[in-house]
Amino acid sequence: MATWTFSGYNNGRGAEVTFTYSTAYDPSTNKTKVTITNYTAVFNTGGATGYCQLDGTLTVKAADNTGSSGTLDVSASKNGKSPTVSTDVSQVIEVSHGRGTSKQIVLAFTGTINSVTYFTYPDESTTVSVYTATAYTLTLNKGTGTNLVVDLYASPFRSTFSGFTTGAVIYGGEVLRVWGSESSGAYKNFVLNVSGVGNLATGDTFTVTGSCTVKTTAVLKTYTLTINADSHAAVTVTRGGAALASGAAIKHFDSAADINGTAISPDVEASHTVSGPVTITVLTEAMPGVLLDVGGVRKRFLILIDSGGVRKNFRAIFK
Repeated sequence: MATWTFSGYNNGRGAEVTFTYSTAYDPSTNKTKVTITNYTAVFNTGGATGYCQLDGTLTVKAADNTGSSGTLDVSASKNGKSPTVSTDVSQVIEVSHGRGTSKQIVLAFTGTINSVTYFTYPDESTTVSVYTATAYTLTLNKGTGTNLVVDLYASPFRSTFSGFTTGAVIYGGEVLRVWGSESSGAYKNFVLNVSGVGNLATGDTFTVTGSCTVKTTAVLKTYTLTINADSHAAVTVTRGGAALASGAAIKHFDSAADINGTAISPDVEASHTVSGPVTITVLTEAMPGVLLDVGGVRKRFLILIDSGGVRKNFRAIFK
């Protein structure tokens, strides 16, 4: 509970007035509820005995939006020599704030104090801070193969906008919206995670309660390498210098020989970028020829019928 006290005196007579209240600011609505529970007037009659009275109006308004306000009528009286008048109330006044990271209310009282026919006319006010936004840091961790955008969806402190940058200041109570996806068809298993919140779907929102990291990940698609070669063909498939066997896993964007029905030349290295399952097929033909005795050694001689080129073993290489 909080209190606000002021006084008004005329020729030594008057009263000290105290209001007891509590405040509760809600960032989600950008409003403050002010609950007034008591007002007390302690009169000073200067030794005289008689009638004492407090009358007036307590006004509560938002400091940054003075058009939003509410009032409490005040009226209490008592006979005696310097009496005390205490009145319990239960008045709730809700005010709406404007933008800004500091939320304040103004308490104001205008009225009359009568202390045994000595009158004063207080016109008092005070400004009270009810909430100050807490600043936090937003970190963006965009993984390879992903898209990520974080927007300010709702805020009691500033206008909304699109596209935070990493390291940006965010405030407790603000609402952020996240957008994300795989950056291309080469990736799968997209995940969008907010620290302290968990995994979210694209377009979801969350409320800031502290510094946070928005992270996206995706997995590069993998495929199967198939090598179909007859018993007369020598096929070598490598990736990064390491040999691959039929059935090996290969990744999207790997560089490979021309495959899947596209012809490659014998005994040459050829390049192909992987975008799906890979099949390398190599077929051979028996070489036509005759055996001749040359100096007592039998040698095979190739008979070229159509010499489009010398037939050689095939060699295909991943890089």
